[in-house]
Amino acid sequence: MDIHRKVLHIVLCHGGGVEVYTRMLIEHTCKNYDTVLICASEYNKKMLPIDSRAIYNVDVPREISVSKDLKAVFEIRRIIKSEKPDVLYCHSSMSGAIGRAAATGLRCKVVYNPHGWSFDMEVSPKKKMFYRFLEKIMAMKTDKTVAISEYEKRSALKNKICRESKIEVIYNGIDLDKCKSAKSERTKLGYGEKDFIVGCAARLSEQKDPMLFAEVAGCIAKKHPDTRFVWVGDGELREDFIKALKKNNVFDKTKITGWVNNPYEYISIFDVAVLLSKWEGFGLCLAEYMALGKPTVATNVGAVSEIIQDGICGRLADGRDPESIADEIMAYKQCRSIEDINRKCIEISEKFDFKITADKTIKMIAEL
Repeated sequence: MDIHRKVLHIVLCHGGGVEVYTRMLIEHTCKNYDTVLICASEYNKKMLPIDSRAIYNVDVPREISVSKDLKAVFEIRRIIKSEKPDVLYCHSSMSGAIGRAAATGLRCKVVYNPHGWSFDMEVSPKKKMFYRFLEKIMAMKTDKTVAISEYEKRSALKNKICRESKIEVIYNGIDLDKCKSAKSERTKLGYGEKDFIVGCAARLSEQKDPMLFAEVAGCIAKKHPDTRFVWVGDGELREDFIKALKKNNVFDKTKITGWVNNPYEYISIFDVAVLLSKWEGFGLCLAEYMALGKPTVATNVGAVSEIIQDGICGRLADGRDPESIADEIMAYKQCRSIEDINRKCIEISEKFDFKITADKTIKMIAEL
């Protein structure tokens, strides 16, 4: 245990995959370092159960606010000065901007994982330009940038964010042991063994496009009225999603679980898993789908093709036509080689074991 080294993690995003990733990373590495965490004020030890020596809460708005963001910079700078970490690890674009600004001029190594470049999001050209400029400036204050996929690395180099020698590709990881021990929750949701279930495990956000999911569900229900749908997760678009489900006449056929402690128990009931993202730096749920042996239909964006092998463990949709996606999904209902697909999915998932993610992170920090 390299206990004489201290790592301070900053995760200021509001829920979702980044929070899950950070929690797992700390759980897997806290025995190697003296670990400290700074997180958004809405989180506490119950919501983020990790073995950290100290957890600080900082009030950070969901949207950019110059006054509140500056206040957060000064507050985090005070914490950094007090804790004197050897390594500052910033998770997500928000954490990266505020954390690296706070660490300017202080004696600590800085690691940054954007978990998806902000300039690759579906935003206006002006915002893309601003995000790209900000990343280039902040890269000067960064010792190592972690790309969660080869796609993320290529994007960074294409946009000239930093030198290739400063980028380390470390895939997002999942808890394979927990996946393997997951128990089906079909009866808990009121579904039987004969029900055909199409599901998604993701945040209800613009990126994950739940409205398209609702349209696809509507197309499926017209031809296959016995199909049921599940969305595992929650988010800012929950009310809009409910309206879309009602509009497409599938609200009564759909279960929304909200945030759950063990999503694997719900993913395990899916017959087909989907992810219809507009952009994607990795797609943590895709690796979870693979580990649970679920054939997957996903939009072919970002790094998705690094996880889903088209025609082997799932299908990649190049467009966003609801009818076409619905047909791809329902093709698995009559698939005779489903057991082979299940096996191939599980084999592919092995390279996303979080133990690999943790080992690569420990090695990277040791070399700083």
